Amino acid sequence: MNRRHFFVIFTSCMALTSFAQPVYSAEQIAQMATAMMDGDECLRIVTKRAADKLIHRDDRDPWAAGDNYDVDAKVFERVKKTMLRLQTLAPSGTGLNLWLKVTGDPKLMQVAIRLAPGDSSFFIGQMTQTLPAEFAQVFAGGTQATVQIKPGLRSVLSPVHNSLGDVTAVIEVTERIGRAVSVPSDF
Repeated sequence: MNRRHFFVIFTSCMALTSFAQPVYSAEQIAQMATAMMDGDECLRIVTKRAADKLIHRDDRDPWAAGDNYDVDAKVFERVKKTMLRLQTLAPSGTGLNLWLKVTGDPKLMQVAIRLAPGDSSFFIGQMTQTLPAEFAQVFAGGTQATVQIKPGLRSVLSPVHNSLGDVTAVIEVTERIGRAVSVPSDF
């Protein structure tokens, strides 16, 4: 290979790297998630048997809900793949979590899919937890909310709508604060 061929190959490779994937802010990722996520599918992730175990506690087996937590694998995989695609548009270290209200108890919520273990402003390590006011606001109003509860971590909560326009889930996009983010100006 002579110098001219090397130069052509080198400049071609450099041109290809200039088309690198853009990096979007947490707010933009959350907005894209609202547009892309299917709320009807999100409701089908957790099976009826698992949902029943979440609200009907067995005093003899306090871990029954966790031990019997199961999902519709095909639906789970489709939703998770959509979330993984969204995560590729975000800066490294950005997390996505999908939250659902617990069927049968609207005061409780559960995390259905976590793509960032440890990165959540709300996850407390339990199968269910009380619905925080920030989530209640997103479920009721259907608008995005940004919160900073934990130091160095910011979460954007965004609604996921079903085919009727009802909010059936909330996507939490987390990002570490203090990191430079390159946001395309044409978004």
